[in-house]
Amino acid sequence: MTSRFEGQTLTVDWSQAIGHECSLELKGWNDGLSATVIRGAEIEPISLTEIGDWLFEVDDLAVGRWKQTLPKQIQKGLDAIPSHRSKAIALATAHDKAFDLLATNPLLVWLLIERGVVDDQNSEQLNHLLCDKQANLCALVGLNGRKQEVKLLKRASSLKLRKDELESFSELLEVPAVCDYLSHQKTMSPAALKLLRTNQWLVLSKARALIPSLCQPEFRRIFDDVLRMIENVFQLQNCATTASLQRLHDNLVDELNESRGAKLIRDQMGNPKPIPPAPLQSAYSIEPITEQIGLIKEGREMRHCIASHLFSVVSGDYAVYRMLEPERLTIEIVMTAWGQCFLKEVRGKGNRLPNATSMQIIERWFLEFQPSTSDGLPMIPTPLEPLPRRAN
Repeated sequence: MTSRFEGQTLTVDWSQAIGHECSLELKGWNDGLSATVIRGAEIEPISLTEIGDWLFEVDDLAVGRWKQTLPKQIQKGLDAIPSHRSKAIALATAHDKAFDLLATNPLLVWLLIERGVVDDQNSEQLNHLLCDKQANLCALVGLNGRKQEVKLLKRASSLKLRKDELESFSELLEVPAVCDYLSHQKTMSPAALKLLRTNQWLVLSKARALIPSLCQPEFRRIFDDVLRMIENVFQLQNCATTASLQRLHDNLVDELNESRGAKLIRDQMGNPKPIPPAPLQSAYSIEPITEQIGLIKEGREMRHCIASHLFSVVSGDYAVYRMLEPERLTIEIVMTAWGQCFLKEVRGKGNRLPNATSMQIIERWFLEFQPSTSDGLPMIPTPLEPLPRRAN
């Protein structure tokens, strides 16, 4: 693809790539964003919707200069939504109310498009629809039609949520208690929305005071450990401080490691089920834990809750290793359905962070021995998040 921007017109040419003449000419904002496709002697008009979102995703200097012809508020609105950009800008060029809505509440525009509200509407019907109150538009996309929802959608536009995050956020807005909670918070973050997606009960308990802290990876890990060890959330509902959360975690770890021997996962004959073969071989004083009882002993020795992963380890979703030198550590690895591995967590006694030297050795071991693809190439895992470590 070659491109150029001259005289407020963007030209994108694919002729060399596909072997015959084919190019796109797209005017700037002041010329109405009109577009044509040129195939040899044929010149045909094409709509922005037909062009698609690739125009807003490609990293190209000429395309970037074309984007600069758009009003600043429209550029900002398009940046806030994860998809449907071509349809959103087409609406904004055709309807003044859509322009205003994209500039002031782009996530609401996205929901109107994503949920098909603007489909099959003629120009008059669209004008009538877009002139309605934003709270009523919220009701049209499946929300409760409250002013709070309008305000929260506006606030969330600065977060640049992915499509899945935006869908989850809109589901949260359907829950009045969550909506009320978010309305009283000074800030919103993707981490808080992710937490509330599966833990809406938090906003109705004393534990809602924990929500800002649970957006930090270290406290979120402790919280997730606790959830895995308790039978119901009642034990967590009165935890209003990180100190009380840590105490609950430590007490549950002690109970788990004292009682786990009687809770081995057994087959129909009553024998402990085997742990699947380890995905990475032993090296650098790192070795796999190959039996259920070994996992339980690891939790007791290291004073952490690794035994709470017992079911995941037996089912092959997790693999656990112990490091003997230069310091004693437990290494968790997540296994995907297609055989890929991820370094999930590395902890010392009492969940102490590993030092930098140990992490360098672990990362070298992981990269050296991770599983290969069928053609012999190493699988390159996408990190879940940078693993924490302490200074030497």
